[in-house]
Amino acid sequence: MAHYKRITKREIVKGPDEFVGFWTKAYYWSVDNTQTILGYAMGAIAVILIIAGIFYYRQNAESSASAELFKIMKDSPKLGAERDAGDVAKISDQLASFATKRSGTQAGREAMLYRANLLDQKKDAPEAEKIYKEVMGGKSDVMAQIACLGLASTYQNEGKFPDALTLLEKFRQNSLFEEEMNFMYAHNQELANNKVEAVKEYKKFMEKYPSSRHTAEAKESLARLS
Repeated sequence: MAHYKRITKREIVKGPDEFVGFWTKAYYWSVDNTQTILGYAMGAIAVILIIAGIFYYRQNAESSASAELFKIMKDSPKLGAERDAGDVAKISDQLASFATKRSGTQAGREAMLYRANLLDQKKDAPEAEKIYKEVMGGKSDVMAQIACLGLASTYQNEGKFPDALTLLEKFRQNSLFEEEMNFMYAHNQELANNKVEAVKEYKKFMEKYPSSRHTAEAKESLARLS
């Protein structure tokens, strides 16, 4: 018959409890090093406050810039509408000044983009191209994608079809404007007289976007190229 040794309560707690021992030492260390702990705590709080301040400043700057841009734009005619040449020049100058003052903000980039569109409509392609590229600035966000469409359109109107194709190829994958870019890509292949590539791209476009507003135009192009 097996015999089991009776273990008393004293024996259960016999020896140092590692968890209790650790926190006991930690407690006495904290008492002896109160000033050190307070220094670290204040340092951490200062960092948090600095980060919060930067975030607040940026948010406030963006809100202020957006409100200022709205004031400039509210009386501006829509793109494509008939404008007096003097009004266009005035708006263009206001946007240029605003973009310089608010550089680094989203509203500043929006002003640059709108100005590039105005210049493109005025047939000032070189200056429009320059601004579109500044808005893109190596980025791939929504503003950069819109600038890509504007610049590709400028290239297309200038007959720079290879440049338009290179630009669209870079941006069209997984873009919010993928449909528009894919159609423009197929169209520029056609304009560049790359018939085989144009047919391939138009067919891919129609398969992927059967209900697109460009479907009828894509069908006409395919019939013309076949």
